[in-house]
Amino acid sequence: MAEQLERKRLPRSFNRVIHYSGQAGSARRSAIVGHEAEFDAYSSSVSLDDVLDEAEVVLEEAALPPQCRTTTLRRLASNNLSQSRRQLMFHYKTEFESMRRGRVRR
Repeated sequence: MAEQLERKRLPRSFNRVIHYSGQAGSARRSAIVGHEAEFDAYSSSVSLDDVLDEAEVVLEEAALPPQCRTTTLRRLASNNLSQSRRQLMFHYKTEFESMRRGRVRR
């Protein structure tokens, strides 16, 4: 997708974010290269309970029907917070923080 946007020479710059697909595992690993210490600190600071708490807030604010919220939270709770998922979360966190600061990375 990024390559297509670059070919169109859009007037705005953009940041790249990794697709959440499990097939993007190598991209997740590559995203932390050079940031291993920061990733280790982040990884040890986040838990599945943190994810579930935040998901509950987001789903409540989205005004989803209670059964949909319950099903989604139950499904999330049955997963583990794998190293790969932590890498993806770290990537999103750092890219979104960069965007918030107005910094664009290609």
